Amino acid sequence: MKSLVLAEAPQSDVLKREMERAKISHGQRVSAILSNVRVAVDNQGQFVLFFCPMKKVQKIAVLEEGDGGELPEKAVLVGSLPITETGDYDFHNVELYSNGKMQVIFRENSYFLPHGESLQAERQRARVLCQGADPGGPSSNCF
Repeated sequence: MKSLVLAEAPQSDVLKREMERAKISHGQRVSAILSNVRVAVDNQGQFVLFFCPMKKVQKIAVLEEGDGGELPEKAVLVGSLPITETGDYDFHNVELYSNGKMQVIFRENSYFLPHGESLQAERQRARVLCQGADPGGPSSNCF
């Protein structure tokens, strides 16, 4: 497996902008989905993450409250994922934490899907959950 690294400076700017849009502050730790992150191979054979095409950071859960301060300027990757192909991906269950640096942390439960398949997977999951449910019931989200 090739190593996974973060591309240079402009990528940190994009991550910071999207974290700010998601209302993530300094010191806050969240579980998130990073939508449409590009993975390419550099001339040394490493997989490189590019946040430039990223559509959004979707906050799933707040794991630790922040102090409301400004996000740092630099980003780092912690951990890795078993990526074997270049492409545009959605990264799920990624932990974001900012204290000194913005940390993109890949945990054991982190995974990735080709961009666009995440929405299809959610729709399929909803169909499976709705099978056998009362479509008119008060807590029904079925269509």
